[in-house]
Amino acid sequence: MTRSALDLGTIVLLDKVQKGVRIAADEARRLKAVGLVEGRYPNLIVAGPVAAVTGQKAQHIRNRGFDSRYYRDMIVALRLSADGRGPPPDSPPPGCRASSTGR
Repeated sequence: MTRSALDLGTIVLLDKVQKGVRIAADEARRLKAVGLVEGRYPNLIVAGPVAAVTGQKAQHIRNRGFDSRYYRDMIVALRLSADGRGPPPDSPPPGCRASSTGR
């Protein structure tokens, strides 16, 4: 992140987003325009570069969720297993890593 000087109002808004407190739509647009938050309103999360600077990259990855390809592959694998042509439903879709905790 190249921007290191933020005004106090922006910092307070980022703190609210990080804590999960809802902010006004115009405030969300302002933060999104600068690239400090991502997601769809009102479900905003701190942007990746901000999370990396603050040491919260792992939490950011957990919060942002999976991409569409992961869900598509999961649906295809479940469909194939229902037809009897694919792997059992408890195995992960191709190209996806299974969680070591089973969640």
